[in-house]
Formats: sequence, C-alpha cells, structure tokens
Amino acid sequence: MAAKNTFNYNALIKELNTNGALGVYLLWGDEDYLREQFTAKLRSVCLPDGGNDFCYRRFDAEQLNMDELADAVNAMPFMSERSFIEIRGFDPAAVKDREMAALEAIISDIPDYCTIVFITYPGKKPDMRLRLCKNIKKIGSVIEFAPQDEYKLTDWIIRRFAALGKSVSASTANRLILNSGDLMSGLIGEIEKIAAGTKAELVTDSDVDRLGSKITSAKVFDMTNRISAGDFSAALAILNDLITSGDEPIMILAVIGMHMRDLYAARLTIDENLGRDYLIKICGKPWLANPLLSSAKNFSLDSLSRCVQLCTEHDYLLKSSGGDSRDILLDLLINIYYYTVGGGDDENW
Repeated sequence: MAAKNTFNYNALIKELNTNGALGVYLLWGDEDYLREQFTAKLRSVCLPDGGNDFCYRRFDAEQLNMDELADAVNAMPFMSERSFIEIRGFDPAAVKDREMAALEAIISDIPDYCTIVFITYPGKKPDMRLRLCKNIKKIGSVIEFAPQDEYKLTDWIIRRFAALGKSVSASTANRLILNSGDLMSGLIGEIEKIAAGTKAELVTDSDVDRLGSKITSAKVFDMTNRISAGDFSAALAILNDLITSGDEPIMILAVIGMHMRDLYAARLTIDENLGRDYLIKICGKPWLANPLLSSAKNFSLDSLSRCVQLCTEHDYLLKSSGGDSRDILLDLLINIYYYTVGGGDDENW
C-alpha cells in the first residue's frame, strides 16, 4: 500500500521504523535539511551496515542512463539484504519521451529488495499530472518537505541553541525566523554564528539582530518600519543595500509588493477585528503575524491600499519601460513614504 503524502516528519520516521522502506520515493520541497535527514534515515534502514558499491548507487539525473539504472535495480545485493539507489536532481518533466517508457517499466517492476529514491532540486515542484509521478505515488510515496509549522520550528531552534549551551525565548526564536527565514538548512548556520558570538547564556533579540544575517523580506520589513518612524534616510539606506547586494530589482519589487499586501491584510484584520488566524491564512506564515499586526498599527488602510497599487504600477514600469531600475525603485519608495507618512493624496501629488 502506498504511503500517505502529507508531510509530518515525525510520522514519516515512525512509519519508516514500523513498516520499513517502500520500493520508490519522490522527495521534493524547499526544506532540504529535513529531506536530507529523511534520505539518510531511509538509507540506514535499507543498509544498516552502511552499504557498499554493490548495494548502494547514486546517480545524477542529468546523466542518467536507463540501462545502467535497470542494471542497478535488478542487481542482487551483495553482503546486504537490500539495495538502495538515489537519483539526484530529478525532474520528471525533463525526462525525454524515448526514456520515459523505459523508466516507467523500471518503476513498475522494482524487486522487493530494492528502494529507489528520486530527489528533486529545492524549489522544483514535480508535475503530478505526469503518469510517472502518478505511478510513483500509487506504488510508493511522493513527499513534499515543506517548512515546519511555527511551533515545531520554534521548538527546534530552542533545542539547537540549548545543544550549544545557550537559552533563547520563543519570541527571540521567532525573531530569528523573521530575519533569516524558515528553512532549517539556513537557520543552522545562523544559530551557530549567533551562539558563538553571544557571551551571555541567554540569547536576546539584539543578539539576533547584531549577529545574524537578514533575508530580503526581513530587510524590506525593516525598511517599512523606518518609513513608519518617519526616517526616510534609513529607509533609503536599506533600499540601497538591497540594490547593491545583488538582488534582482524585479525580485526586490516583488518582495516589497508582497509585504505591502501583507500589511494591508494586517491593517484590515485590526480594523475588522478578524483575529490572528485570519491573517495567518492570508500571509501563510504564523511567525510573521504578530510583527505584521504591530507594524500595521502605524499605517491607515487607505494608505496601504494605495501602496499596493503603487507596487503594481511600478512593477509594470520596471518590466516594460526600459527605465533605470534603481530610479524606479527609488520613486516607489518616495511614493510609499509620501502616502503613508506625508499624508499624501492624489489631488495634491
């Protein structure tokens, strides 16, 4: 029977320990840390002694030869009860027609002693409409490794700091997620860096801000906070940092636009008393809800509505006018500042 395809890491491990490995897996999703942890666990279940060249094979999907794969799948394991095959960088949509039939034939007749694991690149979502993906789901398991929810991720951060001899509150853990993102692979290095640079046993928000790195969305959040405080110079400095750091202007504008939409939703949540859960459904990130609600108090709903419109207008300019991208982003920042802090209106602008 095929495994369930919902992502609950602890449940996955429990099922693996209880029932053993299936014949085929397709692993995908942005949370590559847990994906690699699961792959390692899967391999250890199949090859408890570590394996050898006769029972463990690893292929690069771009150079995958179907005859070699078929030979590896059908080869009897030597000095092991099972064989384990990894195929990295797999994209079902990239498989050529002449190879698809051969691959489907291999998948449909996997020996009981063999497990095949197809692993996509992070951010590459498999097209589940493809017959190959449907077959893998039918006879094995397709698992999306998505970021952990707020409580699991917060608990994990607290435990990682504790392992390094540091303590951290849940709110400071959320601060780290806001600054550095919700992917464990990125957070591990940040946790180690912050722990090493903090002399005290307790890690605080200021330690996280001082020692940690900030992703683009966190910088945009800081920029809008500087705007709400009336500090245009600081907001401009952050925008210049975003531009000079190498981020694509289109991506910067997209993040600004998304943040403005989230702020609008937060302000609407406040005005209509819709509750935190409503905002979480809109922004999709529970740890972002409280900072958004706090920041949105400094803006009116009308001004944020205008800012969302401005982002759409400047996105069109950036993609179609051929104008200088920095000037377009600067004009957007000036307009956002004017409509949120300067009390601007269309008649006088």
